[in-house]
Amino acid sequence: MPFFFSCKKKDDAPVHKNSLKLNWNHQFNQSEIREDSLSFLNYFGDTLSISRVTYFLSGFKLTGDDNVYTSPHIALVDLFGSKNLSFELGDIPDGHYHTIEFMFGLDSAINVFGSISNTLEHNEMFWPSSMGGGYHFMKMEGHYLDSGRTKGYAVHIGKNGHQISYSFPVQLDLPNHSKMNFDVKLEEWLTNPYNYRFSKDGPFTMAYDNLMQLIVNNGKDVFDVKSIQ
Repeated sequence: MPFFFSCKKKDDAPVHKNSLKLNWNHQFNQSEIREDSLSFLNYFGDTLSISRVTYFLSGFKLTGDDNVYTSPHIALVDLFGSKNLSFELGDIPDGHYHTIEFMFGLDSAINVFGSISNTLEHNEMFWPSSMGGGYHFMKMEGHYLDSGRTKGYAVHIGKNGHQISYSFPVQLDLPNHSKMNFDVKLEEWLTNPYNYRFSKDGPFTMAYDNLMQLIVNNGKDVFDVKSIQ
């Protein structure tokens, strides 16, 4: 009677997978943000507050020496709702990774209303079809003082072409590391290269492509990798 033997190749061994927790620490000029507290100063010395910060992050990618990892995860960060201030990317293979990338907003392929999960939070980010459709990428709202009077502002960003892609060099070793901490510097939306002033440029951006573009151009320095643990 013949006997048959099967030897499993070493390459068939299961690949160890990891989770990476991303933490997002929001600040304004290095100060903790208190909801709707008129305690922050912009470039011009104008006093302002922040009462709402919600925005989409997507397109997460890690590039390593031997691996390229992509995640379909979409996070709607809500500062004062304490939602997605921390979240995990899963199923990441072991290895050394030297770059992390992600997008502010949603890629044009999925920036179609109804293309992501049908939740109340997502639906509240609806962008009118008459203005391009899809979703708001960000809502940042609050108040500011103008000649002693308190007025409202709403920095709303949406519409394809206003996404921002970020890429950061990192030294990430999995499974030795498990956390990556980001600073989110909200003051940067209003400065560098353009010093935006609500009383001069306008307190509402949604209907104005030129104003949204000014904010988007400033957004390149909003996010920064603080530490890896």
